[in-house]
Amino acid sequence: MNFVIYATTSGKENERSYGIFCFDKDIDVCLADEYSYAWVLDSKYEDIRKRTLEQQYEEGKKTVFSHVTKHGEMAMGSLPVGKFQGHYDLLTHRSDGAIAVC
Repeated sequence: MNFVIYATTSGKENERSYGIFCFDKDIDVCLADEYSYAWVLDSKYEDIRKRTLEQQYEEGKKTVFSHVTKHGEMAMGSLPVGKFQGHYDLLTHRSDGAIAVC
């Protein structure tokens, strides 16, 4: 079986993600990282049936400290985010083995 994969990351291969919402220094835990939070907000406020993976990637690149990267089959960037997350019509928009990791 062949897979078509598109992935975005919050940093370069030698970087950690930039943590945010790190309120309790005693337990040294952050509730999110900058890129993931931007991704979640984008999915929350944009119409994921129309918003493309490429548009969401470009929005994520606007984060201040994260060096956002993308890998894999770049042609998948034109696909709607809703094809991979949310309550989308699965019978109309089958993934055909395509995998997007954001």
